[in-house]
Amino acid sequence: PPSMVGTMPPASGPRGRNEPVKKPISTRRALAGAAIAAAAGAALALPSTGMGGVAAIQDDVLTTASITEIPQRLQLVKNTQAKVARFDILWSFVATREPVDPTNPNDPAYDWSRIDQVLTGFDAANITPIVSTYSTPTYAVAGKNTKFPSAYNPNAPIPQAFGAFMKAVATRYSGNFTTATGQKLPRVRHFEIWNEPNLKNFFRFNNSSNLGKYKGLVKQAYTGIKAANPNAIVIAGVGGPRSS
Repeated sequence: PPSMVGTMPPASGPRGRNEPVKKPISTRRALAGAAIAAAAGAALALPSTGMGGVAAIQDDVLTTASITEIPQRLQLVKNTQAKVARFDILWSFVATREPVDPTNPNDPAYDWSRIDQVLTGFDAANITPIVSTYSTPTYAVAGKNTKFPSAYNPNAPIPQAFGAFMKAVATRYSGNFTTATGQKLPRVRHFEIWNEPNLKNFFRFNNSSNLGKYKGLVKQAYTGIKAANPNAIVIAGVGGPRSS
């Protein structure tokens, strides 16, 4: 959706281990902060406002901040009184190594601690999440793993590997999943396939833009998400500004 740029000041304090931020998460925002977006209310199962659009917010800091910062950032999002929030899941951060059973959210290769905390916080604040997943783990890169000066990996993944991971995400946040400690996790219905795939800084194959490769991701992710949650809404083709 088109966006209007706004920012939240990042919280102070050290970032968590293995969580460097070398560049902003999105080229739509000059600083890691929050973006306010206009979401098409008719197309998404979002809270009704009686208006043609729904105001939504994204706090980029939630994607990479240390775990200790997350409660403070969640409170800032809640203070905006927005009822919809977009949140980025970095696949390469969750998949700490190649999983044996990639569709199983309980595979020991996965670390969901950040995602659980953010989505549980949104649920407690009655905020509807739109989850965007990108950043390829090294083991899943489809072509050359070209160099990238960012915390996320823009190299295109093997479509089947991405589809398997998205099935794990949709299973964990189907509203019916309980953790080993007995915590029932909230439901997510809106899944966005990748971030700005038309921009080389976020999606590339052998160091070149390639939207044909993106089509394969959409097909595999749609199948995996719907298998885990038939009521999920899959969002595709959300690009960045052509001027980028």
